Amino acid sequence: MRIPQRLAALQASLVQAAVTSDCHELRRSAELGHNLLWDAAGLLQAQDTRSASSPTSG
Repeated sequence: MRIPQRLAALQASLVQAAVTSDCHELRRSAELGHNLLWDAAGLLQAQDTRSASSPTSG
């Protein structure tokens, strides 16, 4: 899970910059990044759920 942690750290930096900025584009980027992280988390959770529920061969 190294990539999600890196994305979360990048998003945290972007949000911090957006909070201290008057730049609309930066705030919008932070908002979009937040939504993308939630979407990615949902996909990862769905993948984990499918893996856990799939029958094992044996």
